[in-house]
Amino acid sequence: MDLKDYYSILELPPSASVDEVKRAYRRLAQVYHPDKSGNDPYARAQFTAIKEAYETLTNPQRKEEYLQTRWYAKSQGHMATVAPITPVSFLQRLILKERAVYQIDAHRSDYLSLVKNLEEFYSDETIETLLGFGDKTTLDEIVACSIRMAAVIPHPWVQPLLQRIARLDTNNHFQKTNQFTIGKK
Repeated sequence: MDLKDYYSILELPPSASVDEVKRAYRRLAQVYHPDKSGNDPYARAQFTAIKEAYETLTNPQRKEEYLQTRWYAKSQGHMATVAPITPVSFLQRLILKERAVYQIDAHRSDYLSLVKNLEEFYSDETIETLLGFGDKTTLDEIVACSIRMAAVIPHPWVQPLLQRIARLDTNNHFQKTNQFTIGKK
């Protein structure tokens, strides 16, 4: 489970008041707003994260749900993610997931849960964000790493994951490797 640390995104302590959240949002929006930063995809990703943090921490119901989820994640030892999704940050997280998949005991694994977790990791929103950067070099590395990871997962479970990876495949690595057969959307 990856959890965004909204307080870190807004550069605030967890004890910040609603007024402090609003001030931090205004200050950061001046730097990262698309009207100010031009067509910089990294600034756009940062602004999206700032806006999400602001909307969550200023809405009492969403804030309460977030704080409960945050508390639970920390009690389970899960790290909070701070960086917005960029091709480089996604690749770094993917490498960690790949290492975890390689350490799985093939005879005792719950592949259904693993694939559901990976499908969430490769969400539609994440894929669209990654494609929006136009960073073909990093996308190629993401696809190559994803293919290596998918090769470890048995066939019946890997198909939904391969369909998501194929959406990121701008250079047709699937066809080049001829390793998998999937139905591209």
